[in-house]
Amino acid sequence: RRKEPNQKTLPGIDRSGSSKPVGMFRSRDGDGDQLASLQPRLNLVWFSLSVPMLTKLDFLQKYASVEYAPLLQEALLVWETCGLLIPLRERTLELIKRVTRTKERLELRELFTGAQQKVLMANNCWVPPDGGLEDEDNEPDREATDAWLGSVLRLLTDKCSDALALAESKFGDHITYRGNDYAKSLVAKQPAAKPAVHAAVDPAP
Repeated sequence: RRKEPNQKTLPGIDRSGSSKPVGMFRSRDGDGDQLASLQPRLNLVWFSLSVPMLTKLDFLQKYASVEYAPLLQEALLVWETCGLLIPLRERTLELIKRVTRTKERLELRELFTGAQQKVLMANNCWVPPDGGLEDEDNEPDREATDAWLGSVLRLLTDKCSDALALAESKFGDHITYRGNDYAKSLVAKQPAAKPAVHAAVDPAP
């Protein structure tokens, strides 16, 4: 019985389609060791952004090179920012749809978890709902919630846009979300501007 020839694969790359973490290259000059040390952070970013396998492979090849290896730590910080803010922006878009299309009334704790609120605050994307999001009967006010979410969305859009532009201009990286170039999605998914009802403030130190 003839054996099937082995497929040639690059070290550390799982081509089976499984969700297990992607391994890192190892090289004689130590760049692979740097990649290996950052693997847990990379895997978190890739999971958050649903990065396709081929995009991961391109990233590993690029930052294992002599030219880009010194930029890896700084580039990863930008990717991590996008890994936090892009999913939050997508969630905010979905929340706006729920509020406007289904007329659903949502309380603040149903909009963002405590951990998500901390991320928004840390990145200056939090808008304190000083006036409250309830009506005179202490029920969630749909119009106030919609306007408040719109204010959060604008801040998230600006921060994502800045991070994406930095990734492209400084590192030549096109950050994707679920396989799509998010810089293009950012423009396509930007809803019409609505009057802000709350002013953004920096989080307390």
